[in-house]
Amino acid sequence: MKKLLLAISVLLTAFSAVASPIPDYVEKTLKTYQFDNYSLRNGVLTLSLRKPVINKETAYFFFSGICNTIFVHPWDENIITSMRIWNSKQDQGFEFDGGGKECKQIGPFNADKSKAFIDSRTSEL
Repeated sequence: MKKLLLAISVLLTAFSAVASPIPDYVEKTLKTYQFDNYSLRNGVLTLSLRKPVINKETAYFFFSGICNTIFVHPWDENIITSMRIWNSKQDQGFEFDGGGKECKQIGPFNADKSKAFIDSRTSEL
């Protein structure tokens, strides 16, 4: 019996290290998209849209939208370390090399500087 409880404890610990709860307001923002699914694993927030192609403008609005939530309803900046957005086949998308810490840097920027910052950290997948 003790071995069974130990095995269950190890499995639960391993699972919790992989999947993390998404901050409430971030999740509410994710639900505004036409998505297939979304997840937060090992600090990477991933959104798969129901679109065959994702353009850089869509990616920018997703990344900036998630960043804006940290100012409206603050969440722990260490929860999200990077963000990805994928098309419906998950064979095309973009990644923002940053998360909560980088989002907080955007706070004092005007719209143009914020866009330039996000674009400089965005790459095609």
